[in-house]
Amino acid sequence: NTVLSIHKRQASKRITINPFPAESLNTSLGYTSTSTRDPEKDLNLATKKENVLWERQKTPEPVPQVDHVPNKTAPVKIQRIIVVAYFRSGSSFLGEILSQAPRTFYHFEPLYFYALARGARVINMSAGLNVLGDIFRCDFHGATDYLERGKSFIYPFAANRAFWLFCGGEIDVCFDAAIMTQFCQMCTIQVMKVIRLSLRQVRKWINANTDIGGTVKVVHLVRDPRGIWSSRLRRSACQYSSGCRRIETLCKRMRDDLDEFEDLNKAFPDQFVQVRYEDVALEPTKRVRLLFDQLRLTFTEQVSQFIRTHTRHDLKRKPRAAFSTKRNSAKAAFRWTRRLNYSQVASVQNACPDVFRRLGYRVITSEAEYRLSRGRSFVLHASSGNK
Repeated sequence: NTVLSIHKRQASKRITINPFPAESLNTSLGYTSTSTRDPEKDLNLATKKENVLWERQKTPEPVPQVDHVPNKTAPVKIQRIIVVAYFRSGSSFLGEILSQAPRTFYHFEPLYFYALARGARVINMSAGLNVLGDIFRCDFHGATDYLERGKSFIYPFAANRAFWLFCGGEIDVCFDAAIMTQFCQMCTIQVMKVIRLSLRQVRKWINANTDIGGTVKVVHLVRDPRGIWSSRLRRSACQYSSGCRRIETLCKRMRDDLDEFEDLNKAFPDQFVQVRYEDVALEPTKRVRLLFDQLRLTFTEQVSQFIRTHTRHDLKRKPRAAFSTKRNSAKAAFRWTRRLNYSQVASVQNACPDVFRRLGYRVITSEAEYRLSRGRSFVLHASSGNK
């Protein structure tokens, strides 16, 4: 399949897309699209398939921009970034921020299709890990099962907005292995976010994929266990997964990941970064700039605009969709202080006091102190920067 065949397919569907325009400075990856399909509508349909209401925004989402037209051949040097996080830890927010970097291909929860429920352990681990290797190499011919599964729930693919705008939201175009492979090969950055892998599993995967392992940087995203648990209690997906609701399960996984991160950060300090969600929520521009520096990404006006439109303090309306990333970030980070009672807070703290200590989250020792702390950020010890 060539770019010309892509044109023929899209022309037959009344889609007008020019993959390589002469001048296209303000559009995603140098592409323009006047597709009759609306990516926002497809996102809406995707979330409805999971009985989640998607809040439509009056202003369309910003799209990553570049200052030049991409080459038609695969770039020589590829940056690969994996965000390792937990269900309801702010991973969609951080992943979407990273996907705003120029010439980025975004893999949103590729292991979703190999698990029973959100937050669940991967059921077919071998197949899931093979898919990670294929898509990180931009070989979607080897991931046809992944693409077929994606047709039943398109949100993880529609979240890759640069590609989704390019393919026009047409299912047989957007899920064509040749088209996706060709587009992916023109990107210099790949971002993947996963909540179904531990850091130990990620290390094993990197070691097993020596040809690309050296190009992978890992961002370990952490959040206050009280905030994660509070958010999980309000999600229907967790009603069907005892592990998702059990705070002990979360604490054990975070503890294991912290042990693994300490070892990895000592051995590969330039390859592994740890970020607290609360730090990004309170100081989004400062913390994202720091993270981009650590990952050697370019902090563009597009990134800055995304932060402004997704973290504003005047965003009073509560996001209704499970995947929505537009919110008052500072309030969202500490909303658990208004939702959990002290007994619930104490049970979380008792389950993993070591995790709180290691990550710098302050333990609340009395109900009176908790009443004073509600809605405030002093439950968070100061942090000078990402680890």
